[in-house]
Amino acid sequence: MKQPDFIVNKNLEEFGNHMRNWRKIRRMSQQDVADRAHITRQTVAKIEQGIGSVRFEDAIAILKILQQDRVVLDAVNPWNNEAARARWMLTEKERVG
Repeated sequence: MKQPDFIVNKNLEEFGNHMRNWRKIRRMSQQDVADRAHITRQTVAKIEQGIGSVRFEDAIAILKILQQDRVVLDAVNPWNNEAARARWMLTEKERVG
């Protein structure tokens, strides 16, 4: 299996820190989040530590419990980005190169 590069590792660490901070803001323990997301406390801990070997759906479930799922989904929605919307208006051939 390919090892994540330095930037990916830093992003995982930052994402985990943000998840931990949101959990604390919501005054929830790792076990509270795990129980509500139907995952293990160890999975919550791995995500908070920036360990990338967790299921994507587990990270999304935690975001939902922390009421941050819509924020993240809106952030990656290309329709919320002016440049992406403009590029989408190009023909298929122009978009892919």
